[in-house]
Parts: sequence; structure tokens; C-alpha cells
Amino acid sequence: MIQGLDDTLFKLLAYGLAKLGGTSAVEWPLPGGGRGRTTWTVDPDSSTVRIIFDPRAKRPNLELPVTEFERYWHERAVFAKPGTPLHQELTEDLLHEVRSRR
Repeated sequence: MIQGLDDTLFKLLAYGLAKLGGTSAVEWPLPGGGRGRTTWTVDPDSSTVRIIFDPRAKRPNLELPVTEFERYWHERAVFAKPGTPLHQELTEDLLHEVRSRR
């Protein structure tokens, strides 16, 4: 994940939606065809985040307080500092994906 992008998504999910509630989803192409999907739903009444993983991920779904979501998010985030080979590789992959959709 490109540094800054994960913080934007985190702030949207954990702070912006915490007051309003709502759902956000991330989809990705699967090898061999099809799409994977993970959703985050924020319930403003109970201040919880419910994460529903794609069934093919074989991971248990989670429900945790918004206050715990930040810890969970940053434990799993991969940061790519600008100028590093990883950042360059991720940027090139993103540009290739965008160009291929035109």
C-alpha cells in the first residue's frame, strides 16, 4: 500500500463513517478469473467496525470497536516509502492497471 493512501482509507472508515455509519468495500482480481471482496461496515450506534472477508480468504470475519480498528489496520498495513524500490514497483503496477482499463 502506498504511504498516505492507507491513512486516508483509515480516516474515512474509522472516523468519517464512525459518526455516519456506512460500508466500504475493496475488490481485487483473482488469479484465474473472478473477483475477491472485503467489506468494512461501521455501526455508529455501537461504535463497531465489522469486517467481512471474501469467503475464499478462509479468514474469520471480525467485529471490533472503532478504537481498536486503528491498531488492527496498522498491524496489517504495508508501507512503501517514496523513492524505495517497493514504492516504484507498486506505482508502476497501479499505473499499468489504470492504463489497461482505458
